[in-house]
Amino acid sequence: MCLTKADDIMKMCEKEHRQHMQYGRQDGKAMKGKILTGAGLLLIAAALLLTVYNIRESDRAGAESEEMVVRMESLTAALPERLETEKRNRCRNIRRIRRWKCRLWR
Repeated sequence: MCLTKADDIMKMCEKEHRQHMQYGRQDGKAMKGKILTGAGLLLIAAALLLTVYNIRESDRAGAESEEMVVRMESLTAALPERLETEKRNRCRNIRRIRRWKCRLWR
């Protein structure tokens, strides 16, 4: 009778040990799967955030580009007038320099 109870207890302990080992391995695989799934979701979220950032930067760069085109067009429209003014000023400066040189050499 003692042997049968001891055998029953040993069988029950072995059965519990087998179940623990079996479920323990599944829990390890499940944990690994959860970790990999979480990492994958983080990578997807990072990719989406970078996409949104790139779209916003592209829009901002487009607006700055349009603004620069408007500035350049306004500068080229006023360019002939500015060139004439600078040419006159340069001629005046050259005349002044020549006068001073002439005075110095006399």
